[in-house]
Amino acid sequence: MSREKRKLLEELSVEQLIRLAEENGVKITMHYSPYSLSKSYLISILEKVPKITIDVITKFIKRKKSIGEIESELSSAEEIPQDVNGKSRDRLKGREFEKIVAKWAKSYFNADMVKLNHLRRGYRTKRPYEIDVWVHKERGILSDEFNIWIECKNVKGSIKRDTVMKLVSKMKDVNDAVEEGLSKEGRTFDYGVIVTTSRFDIDALEWATDYDIACFRYENGRFIKENEVDWI
Repeated sequence: MSREKRKLLEELSVEQLIRLAEENGVKITMHYSPYSLSKSYLISILEKVPKITIDVITKFIKRKKSIGEIESELSSAEEIPQDVNGKSRDRLKGREFEKIVAKWAKSYFNADMVKLNHLRRGYRTKRPYEIDVWVHKERGILSDEFNIWIECKNVKGSIKRDTVMKLVSKMKDVNDAVEEGLSKEGRTFDYGVIVTTSRFDIDALEWATDYDIACFRYENGRFIKENEVDWI
């Protein structure tokens, strides 16, 4: 094996190694416990995959950003585009929209920490879930600690109830993993949010309200709350 290839892989975190594998169509065999996904275990698999070359790893490293870099980028991001209708919305790529939502969420929820594209293990699934935006607020004198899972939907069609139910299901699976002691993270998600550049159909809003999922529509640079939930 190439020593240079292994050295590059060692620069990545466990989450980044998983992402590298997924992006290149490499299936990671899971044992029962998520603790089996150690960094050395992942490296031992990826260094043997021919298509994951030094060039592929180098390009991956260059476009990956640390949490500190992401937060710095959020704080210094350019002004949010005002027009996301039609062709302008189509040009607003998924990752770009997630950064816009993250910047808004950090301010709106007065968050202490915001993470993009965070991976979390579930209790029933073998592959991790990707959280578009994770919002964390520390416990304060006048507030309790909370964690919010935000799904970002930059789509043309309306948001249906299955999108709401998928988020509810994913949150439950991740929270169950924590409660069963199968998660290193140790934090459960208290609230869920869906933000879209499109619209919510009536059934989606009904289900979201019943399950305390907050719905926001992003239009012309504004985040418009579409339903009423107890926690906002």
